[in-house]
Amino acid sequence: MVGAEVIATILQIDRAMILPREFSIRSRWPVMRIPLKSLFLERMPRRWQRLLHRSLSGRILCGAPIAHRFIRHDRGATAVEFALVLVPFLTLLFMTMETGVVFLAQQSLETAAADAGRLVMTGQAQSLNADTFKAKICSKGYALFKCNNIYVDVKSYGSSFSSIDNAVQYDPGGNPKTQFSPGNAGDVAVVRLMYQWPIVLPLTQTYLADSGSTNRLLVATTAFRNEP
Repeated sequence: MVGAEVIATILQIDRAMILPREFSIRSRWPVMRIPLKSLFLERMPRRWQRLLHRSLSGRILCGAPIAHRFIRHDRGATAVEFALVLVPFLTLLFMTMETGVVFLAQQSLETAAADAGRLVMTGQAQSLNADTFKAKICSKGYALFKCNNIYVDVKSYGSSFSSIDNAVQYDPGGNPKTQFSPGNAGDVAVVRLMYQWPIVLPLTQTYLADSGSTNRLLVATTAFRNEP
């Protein structure tokens, strides 16, 4: 019998035996019982002998199908499980972080709108133009925003709060329309700050970005009556 058939037959040994002494050869020749020591095993290096002995004892299923090996052995299972959950975990983590940053930016814009409204309400903005008023807002040090991308809209509505219109108007380029009209003493005024905040993650864009855009328009509004 050629050596390949002997090795193939070794892999078919009954694994119910803990320390097998002999095994059956199943080939085109009649079934024979051959002592284990009669083979060439004693000439193998000792390390190979130990490995073959472990395979014959059932601890390594060398002759089992590949699927059976995967079922039997759990070495590396932790690495496989970690690889399976890594991408969903990181995606959820980054989506949560970006959502938190958007809410932080919204709160910072609300604070900036309150500071800007105080300038108008106390009469400090009446002597300023739109660019100077915007520069005063940016000088407060709101690090999350680029000053050039902040839209400042200041309108006065006479003496009635009921005439206030909160709808955002857009120009043909898709940018919010703005004007600077702080009004006089005793007038009702509205200061509105707007900022196009970019949404980076595609999955986050599905619920945070505006329709047809990858940005979210942050709007902060404050309404008050100018001091006399």
